[in-house]
Amino acid sequence: MELIKRQLTNSPIFHRTVTMTKKRVERELEAIAQFASDLDKATQNQLARGQRLRELFKQSVDEQIVTIYIGTNGYLDQLEIGQVKKFIVQLRTNLRTNKL
Repeated sequence: MELIKRQLTNSPIFHRTVTMTKKRVERELEAIAQFASDLDKATQNQLARGQRLRELFKQSVDEQIVTIYIGTNGYLDQLEIGQVKKFIVQLRTNLRTNKL
């Protein structure tokens, strides 16, 4: 597992893909958010998940791997968007302390 993580984090292709994905998501969210009030509840929930995922890109690649997993699998859906950053800080502290 450690070898895979090192290979991923040292891969320029991986970094380029993460950067491109981040920019694409940001553009799409901004475009869609303009019409958010006209959208059905399921679409609004999906947009809110996307906003939470944007918070996940504000950390190291190792931490992104963990947090993107929890974000894309709905574990952050119970949080208000403003709570995501605090949760991520606490999660990172926990991961670093426990060396998971």
